[in-house]
Amino acid sequence: MTLVVASIVSAIAAAASLKIWVAVAASIAAVITGSRLLFTDLVVPLRVGVVGRATVRLTVKRESPGSDEFLYGSAVQISAGRWLTAAHMVTGDDQPRLRLGAEFVDSRVVHRDEENDIAVLETDGVWRWRAKLLWLAPDAGEKLIITGLARVGNRAHRISLEYTAQGIIDESELVLTGPAPAIGFSGAPAVDSRTGRVVGVTIRRSEGEFTHLSLTHVRMLSVLPDSLRIRKRLRFSRATT
Repeated sequence: MTLVVASIVSAIAAAASLKIWVAVAASIAAVITGSRLLFTDLVVPLRVGVVGRATVRLTVKRESPGSDEFLYGSAVQISAGRWLTAAHMVTGDDQPRLRLGAEFVDSRVVHRDEENDIAVLETDGVWRWRAKLLWLAPDAGEKLIITGLARVGNRAHRISLEYTAQGIIDESELVLTGPAPAIGFSGAPAVDSRTGRVVGVTIRRSEGEFTHLSLTHVRMLSVLPDSLRIRKRLRFSRATT
């Protein structure tokens, strides 16, 4: 809108032979255009990179008769010592462990919403990377990036995959099309590619109408209770954030 106003002012000034105002309006337009390019080309990639570093490997050991079962997923730090993941990765009896650098750190479940498949973990230690959040749902056709710790044998590799938003079902479940998420992507954050902010966590995959079409399902942050939100629920504008 500001860019449009600057263009109108420039046109009016030109018609009135007010050359100085033409120059001022042109300068304003250039600054606005430059700031948007700076945000898109610099700020957003930096934010996406931070989300990747804030995403760590989640390991859950479940004891069973005869042998122990290990589950592997992803979790992302959203505030100091608070981590977001998928609820099916943890139960009230589990003690999930997070891989922070070279160390495994114990965590505890402070919120688990089985119906919406979203959970919040807490650690005493604080990882230096934290993701920024976005409470708005992306529009259909927008691009998202999911970064998770893919399991390859006994090792985890951080990878990022690009998806396209298709729409919302059940009010808070975002459906994406794209590559099939790797093993270990449960709980991985989905990032809005226009802002570099996390909009939700990966909860499951399904097949589309055609067998070659893989659908990835993401639970939106709107289902989190107010007591667990990092800040007031601001209606961030994608044009300015």
